Amino acid sequence: MEEVKAEIDEGYFKVTAGMCPNCNVKMEKIIENKNLFDGAITFHIIKFRCSECGKEFLDLEQAEKYDLYLLFEKLSKKPTRNLGDMVDKLKVLVKV
Repeated sequence: MEEVKAEIDEGYFKVTAGMCPNCNVKMEKIIENKNLFDGAITFHIIKFRCSECGKEFLDLEQAEKYDLYLLFEKLSKKPTRNLGDMVDKLKVLVKV
């Protein structure tokens, strides 16, 4: 068996366009800005939406960013006594 070397750039994993798996039509790229803490933090989430069925899709990087947004949103609604638990969860997501 022959050894083959290949270089993989991070750009190969970026999603720039998509086709809806249900409708088989090209999806439109949408940038959604979500603000927290009265605009102190803004998350720019890039989604792909099917114009026919309305389903939205995220790539892995955007899904991780959206998970972080949801965690911060949950944090903003909880009393501060639970802050320690939330910080521990953030450490796992952010990889401190």
